[in-house]
Amino acid sequence: MKKTINILVHCAFALMISCNKDKINMTILDFSKTEEIILEPYKFKPYAMFKLRVKGYSNDTIRINYNLYGNSNFFLCGKVDTLLVSTDYYGEGPVKLILDPYKATKGSIKIDADL
Repeated sequence: MKKTINILVHCAFALMISCNKDKINMTILDFSKTEEIILEPYKFKPYAMFKLRVKGYSNDTIRINYNLYGNSNFFLCGKVDTLLVSTDYYGEGPVKLILDPYKATKGSIKIDADL
């Protein structure tokens, strides 16, 4: 019985780690629609920082919005390789990212965000 409980606890822990609801790594190739991503903190995990990295290129301006402490908009154009945000975050609640193609119609943008 103890062995079965131990296995179930390990499986639940592995599943919780593999879900990665507090991180996103994605590449945007389709500039015809707006992407909305919600990063949610785990209940008992300590957090200290929110990081948002953007790398790639677009043929015109894109808009990235996040709602960490109010709404913040970033407008990027052309070749991009930047750390947009690196700010204090202590697990206060979910963070919503909106990736809007704005004026861009093609390109490749890689987004790495984590709490």
